[in-house]
Amino acid sequence: MLLWNNKPIFGMARTFLAGLLAFAMLAPSAQIAFAETSLFPKQINYQAKLTNASNVAIPDGNYNLAFRLYVAPVSATTTAIWEELHNTGGTRVTASNGLLSVMLGQVTSLANVNFNQTLYLGVEIGGTSTTPTWDGEMSP
Repeated sequence: MLLWNNKPIFGMARTFLAGLLAFAMLAPSAQIAFAETSLFPKQINYQAKLTNASNVAIPDGNYNLAFRLYVAPVSATTTAIWEELHNTGGTRVTASNGLLSVMLGQVTSLANVNFNQTLYLGVEIGGTSTTPTWDGEMSP
């Protein structure tokens, strides 16, 4: 059987299948390359309202904060798989009416964190002085 350009239909089918096979072999490489340069956010926006024991918003100011990721709900700070400190002049977090917002990953990259597992975030406040006075991680 011949088509309009005088090529046998089976030859065209064979060429099509060869092209499809070549594409299928290259697709995993393209997926891996895309994953390594993916467009997912490299930072996570963390927002909170901080209050004292009487449920009154903390005073406005620039606060020292420490953030840590753990693979277990109860862990020592030395077992964190990721840690980011906001305790220098340029990284302290501003609180206004007790509200704060910070981009996790802007100081210490999150690129090597495996997010395909359950993770727990620890947050610790270190006051507003230039030398942090850490008060221990918060608990829910």
